[in-house]
Formats: sequence, structure tokens, C-alpha cells
Amino acid sequence: MKSDVNPQSFFGLEDEMVFPCPLVIPGTSDSVKFSRCRNLIADGRGQLFESGSEQVIDGVRCRDLTILNFRLLPAAQNAITLKGWCNGYTLEDIVFIRHSAGAQDIDLGNWTDYDRTALMPDGTPLRWLPRTTGGMLRRVRMADGSRVRVRCLYADRPALEDSEVEWVNAVPLISNSLTTSFYFTAKRRGLLSTRTPSVELATLAEWEVAALAA
Repeated sequence: MKSDVNPQSFFGLEDEMVFPCPLVIPGTSDSVKFSRCRNLIADGRGQLFESGSEQVIDGVRCRDLTILNFRLLPAAQNAITLKGWCNGYTLEDIVFIRHSAGAQDIDLGNWTDYDRTALMPDGTPLRWLPRTTGGMLRRVRMADGSRVRVRCLYADRPALEDSEVEWVNAVPLISNSLTTSFYFTAKRRGLLSTRTPSVELATLAEWEVAALAA
């Protein structure tokens, strides 16, 4: 499976503040990617970020991640996806210029390939990564005044502050928890296509292991 192409990828940062810049590059998957970051603040400074073939913003395996002051122009997929154990996240002062073409604008707790290969330092595999949880949506809105569509799969619903959202299902009339169970099981058994991250990337960081034990 082809790897993602992310013009701006923030990997393994801790206790930092970053200022992503809008970049439009042919073949882009996600415009901005956050992976294995802890206590990171990303300030878009009110600039307009367009999606690639996938998301505008993609976060995986992050803890205490704050994303603020972004204007988002999604296309084929979600504007924002936070998955693979994003624990303690805040989306603040986010404006969606339009809805994504899919059913949701924010996708929480979706599958990540680390859910198939996540390893403890001793090589012990996890069943899958913990839930995406501890979220806050603060002043998150659509430019046209409609509701932001939020889907929670292997994730808890975030708290809301001055944000109007619509909770949506992955499959109409079927609970997201049931859909997630079937989907994750099929992915882990290789019945649906996945990428296989290297052992180095799949192995949990020390702070991730500590968080599991907390």
C-alpha cells in the first residue's frame, strides 16, 4: 500500500509549540500530520489549510495535543481525523469553510495501522491502541453557521464549549461501537488492506507505556 505524503509532519515532539504553514503540493495525503507527540500546541495563526487526497489534519498516538486557529478547506475525506489513542486533545478556534464530501467533518477514533502492530518494548503486541478520549471542542464552527459533523468510532464524545455539532454514525441505523468492532477485527485479521509500520515505529514510546499503566 502506498505511503502517505504529508508536507508537514510533526513526529515525536514533546513540550513544544509549532506554527504549521499552508502548503499545497501535488500528491499530498494529509496537509498536516501529528504522530507520537506529547504536550504539543499547533497554532495555524488563522491561515487557510486545504486538504490533500485525505485529511487536512491527521493526528495519531498523541497525548495532550492542542490544535488552534486553523481555517480548513476539506475535500474528499474528513477535515480532521484524530485516531490511534489521541488522549487529551483540544480543537480550538477552528473554522470549516465547507463540509467535507463524506459523512463527517471530524472523525475520532478511526482505525490506524498501529492498531494491528502496536508493540510493547518487549515485543508483546497490544490488542489495539486505547480509545481516543479526553477531548474538547472549543469554538469549533462552520463558516455558514451549520453544525459541524462529528463521528466517534473507538472514541469518547468530546466535551463542547461554544461549539454546535451533529453526532453522526458510520453506518445508518447501526451503532458506531458495533461498526467499529467488526471493522477493527477485519483489519487486524488482514481481511481488509493495511500498511505495516516498521517495528521501530510500531513500538510504544516510554511515555505511552507509562500512560497505559496509569
